[in-house]
Amino acid sequence: MKKLLFGLMITTLAVAGLAGCGEDSSDSWSASGISSEEEMTTEGEEITTERTEESETQDEMTEDEITQENYEKSIYVDYGDTIRVSYQQMIKGATNQDWTDMGETSFEVAYDTFEFQQCDYELSPAELDENVGKAMYKTVGDEFVLEFEGGDGTYSYKYTILEIIKRIYPSGIEASSYLTDDYGTYSADNMIDGDYSTAWADGVSGTGVGETITIHFSEKKLINCIDIVNGYTKDWETYYKNGKVSSVKVDFGNDRVFDYDMSYIDEGDDVSESGDIEEKCLCKITCNEPISTDQITITITGAVAGTKYDDTCISEISVY
Repeated sequence: MKKLLFGLMITTLAVAGLAGCGEDSSDSWSASGISSEEEMTTEGEEITTERTEESETQDEMTEDEITQENYEKSIYVDYGDTIRVSYQQMIKGATNQDWTDMGETSFEVAYDTFEFQQCDYELSPAELDENVGKAMYKTVGDEFVLEFEGGDGTYSYKYTILEIIKRIYPSGIEASSYLTDDYGTYSADNMIDGDYSTAWADGVSGTGVGETITIHFSEKKLINCIDIVNGYTKDWETYYKNGKVSSVKVDFGNDRVFDYDMSYIDEGDDVSESGDIEEKCLCKITCNEPISTDQITITITGAVAGTKYDDTCISEISVY
């Protein structure tokens, strides 16, 4: 009899202990449904309410706002990005050793950018790599300093990053036509190969007005601007011989269509100022506000013939 009572006591204590464990962990278990029916109903309603409120908040945000939020969280300088900066200059050895404000400028973080090699001598690959590296992986508000030896001392430039415009690489590009002749094929891929000595040329008779170029992205991207190197910039002779774009219509989808004029250089214009041919022929299309899209279609609405050929050419397109 004593053994039976003792066994009943042990069983009772064990059940009580299990019940106690269940009460202590009711919060963590309730989401899995291990609770009383009343607790399940109450907590289930709370969870549903919270999720509904989150969904409503998400629905209230526009697609552009969501993309902008993600875009801003991931900003840091990478190779090929364009940065807008304020900058100061100081010349060591000069009477005034203070930093002199020089205003604002924008440039691409790349080895061939003037700002990373502005000196009287050619930098070694290691020196150039070091200069470009000083801007890499910085974020808005960060500073970096570049120094160069000149004829009258050491020039120091201090840059403060104000904005980072990300280079966006397309998943593909196509054109409504392209030229093939005895010299080669001038396909749409030439506009995204990073080579300014190649170009796309239209494959129709006349100047190519009405031809389209479509840029595809693997997912929706936030577009701030489009850089177009207008004409065939292999060299000045080739540039003048071939046609250039004078105006375009840019369609970002969802009835977001805009017209832009494109600048170009006529033969006889002064091109003696410093800068490579691709820099002088660069046309920048800037959006008034960032636009979210996975496709951009550019339609040529105006073009001028070259001195020898009607073919309209574009050497490079970059999206930011």
